[in-house]
Amino acid sequence: RTEPCETSSSSALIFRRRPPQDAPGAQVTRRRAATCYARRGAAERAPARKHASSHGCSREARLHHEKMSLGGPKESGFSHLQNERTAGLNPFKAVESYFEKIIASISGMKALLLDSETTAIISMVYTQTKILEKEVFLTGNLHDKHDPDEQDRMTHLKGVIFCRPTRLNVQTIRKELESPRFCEYHLFFSNTLPEDQLQLLADADDRGLVVQVQEFFADFYPINNELFSLNIENSLLQSVPQTRWSQNEKGSFYRTVEGVLASLLAFKKRPAIRFQRASTLCQTLAQELQRRMDMDSQLFDFRDSAGSLLLILDRRDDPITPLLTQWTYQAMVHELLGIHNNRVSLKGAPNVKKDMEEVVLSLSDQFFETNMFSNFGDLGEAIKELLDSYQKLQHSNKQIQSIEDMRDFVENFPHFKQFATNV
Repeated sequence: RTEPCETSSSSALIFRRRPPQDAPGAQVTRRRAATCYARRGAAERAPARKHASSHGCSREARLHHEKMSLGGPKESGFSHLQNERTAGLNPFKAVESYFEKIIASISGMKALLLDSETTAIISMVYTQTKILEKEVFLTGNLHDKHDPDEQDRMTHLKGVIFCRPTRLNVQTIRKELESPRFCEYHLFFSNTLPEDQLQLLADADDRGLVVQVQEFFADFYPINNELFSLNIENSLLQSVPQTRWSQNEKGSFYRTVEGVLASLLAFKKRPAIRFQRASTLCQTLAQELQRRMDMDSQLFDFRDSAGSLLLILDRRDDPITPLLTQWTYQAMVHELLGIHNNRVSLKGAPNVKKDMEEVVLSLSDQFFETNMFSNFGDLGEAIKELLDSYQKLQHSNKQIQSIEDMRDFVENFPHFKQFATNV
């Protein structure tokens, strides 16, 4: 239950969740009606149920509802972060761990199908090389057209689909199941899947190709260990009165709600919500978030959420900060060149090689991770040290006089090439 209570400040209103009573035993899983999919909570796995539609179901498929997150149960793979509050609020690690869990749950050769948003999200935490190491031999877009004849079928591969639970994506998956290319399908959604959309998937799976359907709450773009974005353009247009909202503003608002809820589930938090009373938009967002958390109370039944707070602020109350010039590495690159999904486009810049027209600035780059918050002066010293180290390494590589020197050069070449790219 929630109760609004006035704070000492007149500028804010707070929604607080009363602590739940201790409930013995495992949590009760949410009931899915008229489907062959069952839902699994964080504490127990519910048995799969037979498909109740007129098509029947040749094999049982399951909806494993993963309420797994950083700091979750030991079987989720996050037990090493269980007692670390700061690590439990790491969006980069959350998305990375979710994707690793998706790939690790399926053995053998796989084909990975993503939509435009999950493609960008996964690319921010996983490289193509790392994906290939997980036996993923084909990566494509879910909406790419394909020929339904026999030549386009790859029955030796297992289809893994990870996408947002939109109506368009569900409809595309239905078409895929009607003309299957792969021997079986594993469906993963980056947010909660509505009941009616799940029913549509169950109706389309008349061949029993769907092995599992799971929800992994990776519906946000992890930028750093402490920062994520929802990549919503022109979000300031939501500041106009709601009576003047177009479909774009409404879509942006509900995308914000879904993204914030996904982050809370990934962090395993049900926070108190504090917002700015003077802002109608902040109040509307807070009320919608609270309504959705109450509606999915079993999902948000986290006992370690005491003291967590979600603070919602209106950008219009601080118009000065965006006008300031930052003097740290990441902020300067973003302001002067622009960073989009951890990528910097240098296309059109003078004296830039073709393979360097797009540069990745992510936590996989050790120099960037070390100096992303360094100010301009410290950054200059770090770059000088990097250049000195590179020159020494380059000089040592030129002195190849024996078989042993050649072997050492070949073994260290990938590191040297990465070093050269960083420079």
